[in-house]
Amino acid sequence: MASMTDLKPTDIAAWWGACVATAVFVWDIYKWRLSGARLRLTVSANMEPYGSMRLPEPTKTIVIAEVANVGNKKTTITHVFAYYYANWWKRLLRLRTHTLIVPNPVLAQPLPFELEPGARWVGAIEQNGELEEMSRKGCLLIGVLHSVSKAPVMQRLVIGATL
Repeated sequence: MASMTDLKPTDIAAWWGACVATAVFVWDIYKWRLSGARLRLTVSANMEPYGSMRLPEPTKTIVIAEVANVGNKKTTITHVFAYYYANWWKRLLRLRTHTLIVPNPVLAQPLPFELEPGARWVGAIEQNGELEEMSRKGCLLIGVLHSVSKAPVMQRLVIGATL
């Protein structure tokens, strides 16, 4: 085994080059994994229309879904949906009790909607007693499907009691 005093400048340069090349390779993999469209979904319950918002029934409470494209490529939002699982065990096993599709979210740009990098889409779902009960008794997930990924982007919705 060679000692530190036996190292030549070319050996040090070779090790340095190997370390830098490995770091660049790891960085490229990291950048590749983060490239493309990446959506962030936020859902908010118990929202009441105020001011100039035009709803079919202005006294209704709504759930707002906001989707932001935080990636670097555009995508197209195709569907808004909800999955309901009766309990955490069924959620773990992916055994849905109900699958709900929202064909025309209110207050939204029509679907399909092309979402540029840095842009956002906002839609609303009518909050009714059935939705409130599902969110309290089990696991209710609101989600969106988009053209870049087969996997949906989902967020759990828990509707608390209103004051």
